[in-house]
Amino acid sequence: MRKISVIPPVARRYASALFSCASTSKAALEVQKELKRIEHCCSEHVFEKFLKNPLTPLSEQEAVIKALAKRLHLSKVTCNFLDLVVKKRRLPFLLSMIHAYEECMTQADGSLHADVVTAQPLSPSLKHRITELLGGEKKNIHISEHVDPSILGGVVVTVGNRLFDASLRTQLKDMYFAMKGIN
Repeated sequence: MRKISVIPPVARRYASALFSCASTSKAALEVQKELKRIEHCCSEHVFEKFLKNPLTPLSEQEAVIKALAKRLHLSKVTCNFLDLVVKKRRLPFLLSMIHAYEECMTQADGSLHADVVTAQPLSPSLKHRITELLGGEKKNIHISEHVDPSILGGVVVTVGNRLFDASLRTQLKDMYFAMKGIN
């Protein structure tokens, strides 16, 4: 399942550069598959902690990433990318870079991915209406549905780094702050 989060600008820059390089060498799809395999490895709790630990020595990070690349039989483009990420000490952003690369791929083929959060499961008619509002016939739209009863009602839609919050929870919170005079 995809986590809803805002992708940091640094991750977008690295992903965009990787996408550009991979496209130039006609390896964009291969790199995407390799990044999915890396993401699967990153889902292991111990490895995720390793990625996010800024105190890990650079030599240890390089050794682990080289071993991972060898184990997964990664292409030269992906290996060079991982090497750069390690040398620039951007390993904590690796998962965000992978998600940003996926966005680059979907944009390149004219698709759009939207994460939709509702208090109850979406009805087919509401799902169709959201698809129409996001681009309708022009784009191939992929919707990931999530149910979160804490939003009380309404909908929260995340497309790329844009968030559209029309939830009842947010409206009530805004009304509360307006009544208290807090901006």
